[in-house]
Amino acid sequence: MAHQLDAPIPKVKAPRLLGDRGAEKLRAGRGFSPSEVKEVGLSINDARLLGIPVDTRRRSSYEWNVKALRDYLSSIKEGTPAKPAVALEIITKESKGKAFRGLTPAGRRSRGLYSVGLLEVHKHKWSKKQKERDARKRHEAVRRKGGN
Repeated sequence: MAHQLDAPIPKVKAPRLLGDRGAEKLRAGRGFSPSEVKEVGLSINDARLLGIPVDTRRRSSYEWNVKALRDYLSSIKEGTPAKPAVALEIITKESKGKAFRGLTPAGRRSRGLYSVGLLEVHKHKWSKKQKERDARKRHEAVRRKGGN
């Protein structure tokens, strides 16, 4: 089984402070410079297709980055292709029976609400509540706004 190869991380020189002495410090860079990529024999677009980050603003070229790129390309050529991923099952949610609450008559007609009798639409809900109030099944029947 093939394993996923991670692209190498470019190393660039860290900025030196006035008091720093000794060996130069390296830090992780944003991407390989175009000159480093061209030394390996790739174009910028080909490098990006292979998952290699390219920083077009960099102009420096370091031999340790070129060596890391060559090692990465040789490991890609030696490796076996990865198996294709198994297709995932597409899970669809069951409809809850709610219609889109389109406010225009054309929207209600296109969604079949007239044939259903405007079920689960606000106007239907409000008229149903009013019928329950009149039948005194709802608590609002006792005290309404504006008196008894």
